[in-house]
Amino acid sequence: MYESHFKFTSRPFNATPHPDCFFPNQSAKAALNSVVSCIQRAAGTALVVGGSGIGKSLFLHVLGKHFQKSHSVVILESASLTSRRELLQSILFELGLPYRGMEEGELRLTLMDYLKPSDHCPNGLLLCVDEAHLLQVNLLEEMRMITNLVREGRPRAQLVLAGNPSIEEKISDPKLESLNQRIVVRAYLDSMSQSECRNYIQACTEYAGQLVENIFDEDSIEAVFVATNGIPRLI
Repeated sequence: MYESHFKFTSRPFNATPHPDCFFPNQSAKAALNSVVSCIQRAAGTALVVGGSGIGKSLFLHVLGKHFQKSHSVVILESASLTSRRELLQSILFELGLPYRGMEEGELRLTLMDYLKPSDHCPNGLLLCVDEAHLLQVNLLEEMRMITNLVREGRPRAQLVLAGNPSIEEKISDPKLESLNQRIVVRAYLDSMSQSECRNYIQACTEYAGQLVENIFDEDSIEAVFVATNGIPRLI
């Protein structure tokens, strides 16, 4: 109802992340540049750290869109993964490959076969995992093993983990020493400043077909910033 009242052409503040609505603040720009460079150089694993509502899911979808023409991109929600078999099935499902009725070893071999250099997978797999702090140690280790596959001197799978600050404590587990050593980029997403909050509201409003000054005055924008502490989801 409020869309028609304010004469919006679409919903300006969506609860679900959409790459076209990405409005990066300073920390997100720096993080994106670092992670993109890491992937382009095939340098190793990237870790994206941020609190709840800060934009980690949207960040991964923007990253996936950036590389969708050069890589086979898989974005996983880790909360539903409880075993190595489920992890491998989820990756194969996202790649459009058979995954039903197969043992864990068969699933792994199917993925390894797909990752061989070919026309359908020229630069390998980009595996992005959201809420990675919820993953069990054995699943994180499985992901590290997937990144072990190297052909012609380049890795055939690259990993980006996104999670809340507890992810750094989790990967410091001695059982994950090998994974920890492979992390070459640690990017941190922070809340927006007051000016970034205003620009974000303006961008979302204009994306939905209205001018920000027709909807919000400066006092209301300041009130939004104070009430949300600059956290995008709360804004």
